[in-house]
Amino acid sequence: MAKKRSPGINVNSMSMYIFLALFAVVMYLSYLVVVPFLNALLGGLILAYLTYPIYQKSSHVVKSETLRAVVFTAIIFLLISIPIIMLVSNLTRESVFKESKELFNTVSQRISVGNILGIDCRGEISFACDVNLFLNDMVQSQQVKDFLTSGIVEVISFSTKAASTVLLSLPRLFLEFVIAILTMFYVLKDGKDIGIRLAKLSPLKTHHQKQLLKRFQDILFAVVYGTLFVAVIQGIYAGVGFALFGIENAAIIAILVTFFALIPVLGTWVVWVPVVFYYILSSSGGGDFEIVKWIFLILFGLSISTVDNIIKPIFIGGRARINALLVFVAAIGGVWFFGILGFIYGPIIIALAKVFFEIYEQEHLCPK
Repeated sequence: MAKKRSPGINVNSMSMYIFLALFAVVMYLSYLVVVPFLNALLGGLILAYLTYPIYQKSSHVVKSETLRAVVFTAIIFLLISIPIIMLVSNLTRESVFKESKELFNTVSQRISVGNILGIDCRGEISFACDVNLFLNDMVQSQQVKDFLTSGIVEVISFSTKAASTVLLSLPRLFLEFVIAILTMFYVLKDGKDIGIRLAKLSPLKTHHQKQLLKRFQDILFAVVYGTLFVAVIQGIYAGVGFALFGIENAAIIAILVTFFALIPVLGTWVVWVPVVFYYILSSSGGGDFEIVKWIFLILFGLSISTVDNIIKPIFIGGRARINALLVFVAAIGGVWFFGILGFIYGPIIIALAKVFFEIYEQEHLCPK
């Protein structure tokens, strides 16, 4: 007679539950360890992904995977670090602070004597003199003069504090940059094996994996190269325009515009606003033509920022097959939530969400 099995705990099920619990704990702790440098890791992944096609094509030149990864990582490191070093060295040179101090003294003196534009209008009647007279009447009150002077002091103080904050954060930024470069190296070196393992672990069907990867490639290409393309266009546009207006160092200004165009939180206005107002306030006065020139210079500065807002959503939306307005909202939301690199993460997340919805629609709502 068969012996009746007594009810009890299934050892295999218990082991599985323990394993899953420990796995969840380890994954959560891993997340806590990684999250402080999440942007650096994701940045390294993006750099590796963008350079991987060229990296693969160079296999016939350099056979060793490790050596190729070292060479490509070194090239990317130099391409990123050298322009940043040149930019920082130009912005922190002594002449910049000296010119800023001289400009502050000039503006303060003009406000105190009641001659904002620095025009000698004795016995003259012109549009420029009318504008200067209008501005002078506005600052006749001592309260207005004090307000403008204190406002200039506040702007300079804010700029100084912002520069100090950036300088203090340089060690952390450098550490994140190193982590991104190291991530890029290891992904290039072992990227093929990583891709195969992820494909095996994925619960998606093969054709859905290809669909997801294709859309990811399109949106990443559109966001990254679209941003770079628009930034270069803005830099060239600003450099040529400021050169035509007779502003010195137009080439350096073009480089600065290109650099800050890549930073959504700041943008090109950080460059062109100080340039335009420095040119206006440092001028020694002029006639009607000079006033008209200043007006067109301000309008030109506004147009620099407008280029970004018009071209980028159209370029990205067309390649990624997403509505341009949705791309714009996703970029702003990404920056709000993830920080500077959110302008890349936001559109990618929205595009992938769209793909997942399409997969669900194909498999469950409209099954074949």
